[in-house]
Amino acid sequence: MKHVSTKVHATLARNDTGRWRVQILRVNIKADPVNEADRERMRRCVEIFEDFCVVTQSVRKGIDVQVAVQSD
Repeated sequence: MKHVSTKVHATLARNDTGRWRVQILRVNIKADPVNEADRERMRRCVEIFEDFCVVTQSVRKGIDVQVAVQSD
């Protein structure tokens, strides 16, 4: 069974009117090791995920979202 864990780090900053807002979301997705033969397929899966992820694409309109996917 493969395991995936995700951590999100939010950076807050004040906007022009002094209100706190989320400025950056750093998303780190860590998966179990991927066979060398499957690495290209994994890269393609990440591209598809980023394109179709409703939350990421919606949030990116107003917040800098940085996603990193790692596999040992």
